[in-house]
This record gives sequence, C-alpha cells and structure tokens, in this order.
Amino acid sequence: MYTSEFELRPEFEVEEKTFQDIILPKHVINHVYEILKVKQQIALGNRHSGNLVDFVFFLRHPELVDKVKKPATIPRYKPEWELIFFNVVAPALNSSEQPPSPSTPKTPGKKDTSLRDLWELFKWFVQHTSRAR
Repeated sequence: MYTSEFELRPEFEVEEKTFQDIILPKHVINHVYEILKVKQQIALGNRHSGNLVDFVFFLRHPELVDKVKKPATIPRYKPEWELIFFNVVAPALNSSEQPPSPSTPKTPGKKDTSLRDLWELFKWFVQHTSRAR
C-alpha cells in the first residue's frame, strides 16, 4: 500500500499553490508592487524621499511623465503625492529590513513563487506598513 511509513496518504497530499493561483484585490497587489519598487530604488542608492514619491507617482500615472515636472507643486496632484509619501515611501525608508526574496524558480525562465514565499512577503508587508500608521 505505502512504500514508506512516512509517506502521506493520498487524501492528505496537497499540491503546492503558486502566486498565480491566489486571487488578491488589485489595490493590494499594486500597493505591494509599489513598496517593492521603492525598496529596489533604495537598494540602488536612491534615498531622496521626494524623488521616490515622484517615482511612484509616475508609476501610477505614466501619461503625465512628459507633462508634469514636480507633481507635489500642483494642487490637483498634491493630496495623492502626500498619500504616496506617508503610505509607501516613508515606511520603506524607515524600515532597515529588506523584504524576503522569493525562492529560486524551479525551471529557468519561469517564475514560480510559492505560497510560503507569498506568506513571508505578506508578513513583511504587514509588519512594515503597520508601523507608519
């Protein structure tokens, strides 16, 4: 019946889910993406908060890249600019920890982030965004 005393019975075997199998609200995915992009910029040496906020602002509004030089100076964009600073950039600058990196892909060229990796990233996200509030 079983080849090993430690082998799981078929009804207890669980297929490992990947990130693509999990449905999250789009705003959560976008927020995590923005924080990761800011952390990437910080790792590259860009720690100027104004530049980081502008970076995220133009990620959200690529159509304004050539039209607006400094979004913080335009009253229409200032509230969003401030929200980006307080909710994305400030927590990223204040945290000294780097987010956990996903495990190595199983096949070259195919990204496969496991549920465990997603959980670690989520825990890091909650820990570092809850401090700012």
